[in-house]
Amino acid sequence: MHEKAHSALTFSTKSFYLILGLSFIISFLGLFIPVMEVDASQYASMSLELLQSNSFLQLTDLGENYLDKPPLLFWLSAISIKLLGNTSFAFKLPSFLLAWFSVYALYRWVQLYYEESIARYAAIAYTCSVGFLIFTNDIRTDTLLISFVVLSLWQASQWLKNKRIKHLIFASIFAGFALLAKGPIGLMVPILAILPHLILKKELRGIFQLQVLLIPIVLLFVLTPMLIGLYQQWGMHGIRFFFWEQSFGRITGENVWENDASYFYFLHNIIWVVLPFTLFFIYGFIHTIRNWKEQNEYISFFGLILPFIALSLSHYKLPHYIYVLLPFCALLIAKAIHHWLNQQNKKGDWALYFGQSLLIAAILILPILIFIAFPGNMLSYAIYILGVIALFLSFYLLGWNKKIFVLNSIGAYLLVAFIINSHGYPHLLNYQGSSAIAFYLKKNNPENLPIYQHNIWWRAFHYYSGGKIPEFNFSAIDQEAVLVVTDEKGLEKFDSYPNKSIERFDHFNITRLSLDFLNPKTRKQKLNSLYLITIKKTP
Repeated sequence: MHEKAHSALTFSTKSFYLILGLSFIISFLGLFIPVMEVDASQYASMSLELLQSNSFLQLTDLGENYLDKPPLLFWLSAISIKLLGNTSFAFKLPSFLLAWFSVYALYRWVQLYYEESIARYAAIAYTCSVGFLIFTNDIRTDTLLISFVVLSLWQASQWLKNKRIKHLIFASIFAGFALLAKGPIGLMVPILAILPHLILKKELRGIFQLQVLLIPIVLLFVLTPMLIGLYQQWGMHGIRFFFWEQSFGRITGENVWENDASYFYFLHNIIWVVLPFTLFFIYGFIHTIRNWKEQNEYISFFGLILPFIALSLSHYKLPHYIYVLLPFCALLIAKAIHHWLNQQNKKGDWALYFGQSLLIAAILILPILIFIAFPGNMLSYAIYILGVIALFLSFYLLGWNKKIFVLNSIGAYLLVAFIINSHGYPHLLNYQGSSAIAFYLKKNNPENLPIYQHNIWWRAFHYYSGGKIPEFNFSAIDQEAVLVVTDEKGLEKFDSYPNKSIERFDHFNITRLSLDFLNPKTRKQKLNSLYLITIKKTP
């Protein structure tokens, strides 16, 4: 395939900022989408509960002592909720802003080792990926973990370059925050990334300086508030849980969480996390191995491969665990794009042209499936159709060259990501009854009747209702009328109350999508029910 000549093999400054700006706007839309069950809603509920408890050192979940995730997400979100109220926007905002700060950190980190074009490709590959779209929307502890790992790597690499103590201190602070975000993995990922690099570059001796003694001191300073809270709440068991059981215990089997997923579980997950750059990711991985001795740095390779192996050995695996590897994937992708654009045409290029064409086509089909599942309005259809036409016209007007393939891969992502965040997720969340019923009560309880719940542990209901809703007491009703939210199992317990009215709400755990649910014809079979019961005092 003949490639037309083009004058620039990198994105112009305007194009670079335009792509990042569009990606920012699209991910910003996610701030207004309700928090999703189960993890994000639990963390939102706990953040509100922490704020209301006035005790920032002890964590509780619906009144029960909590020992699992470290407290940083809850601290930051509690402060945001204090300022902005118990909204989706308030809970997500701190993590969202730090995720975008990590984009800048990734860009600056890559600049330390590579030319400007690769730094730009890396930032775009990071922000225009499926993984980034998800973890800036469905906020979990991983969003903060990723952000602080990148920030720590940037500052650590700066210190390795110039040995200025301020960079070592900042690297240690950010590593401490990564520990506060999700435990020891926040420190292990930077270590596993940097240590082999120093060995291979024969720079290991250079780090044995008195300055290095500051690292444990700074880490201890950052971790002290959490450690005090853990000890007060759980004793030494809490300290051991944080440093060992919560992370390493998943490998040794000491942690109670187990699903015994295959050792190859994350192979297929990483394929979709880096979309639409999957082929460039594979290209970059292979190219790095083939040109092993010519690498400017080995941080990106070992930051990917060693944590990947450690995560694969865990007895408990979930797809979002792999997100922490996305910054390293982005750099491999960036190097692959740079090399592909700048190399002379080769016979093998047709395979990447063909494969990326199929990938772009497959990505562009996704909105059609979304519209089938959740019909949209004419504006949504028009934006999609015009976007697809614009992509195909660019091929026709600008030529079938390598740069256009890269740009159209990004364009396809931006178009589909916009449809997902502006149409797909909002319609999907209509079926999350736990939040829908809380929104309904905010608008439809003019008499401000007391609200109770029975058998409702869905945290989105509690978060959007303003805090833990008390359990209904099955005894005589003191008030003239009360409102009770319950599920299908709990409904039958209210048969003995004659003077009542019942409203039903659809409910589905939307993080566990199925074809039967997405198909409008079979959706009703998969829906559960939540009920709002108005009980009036019997005369």
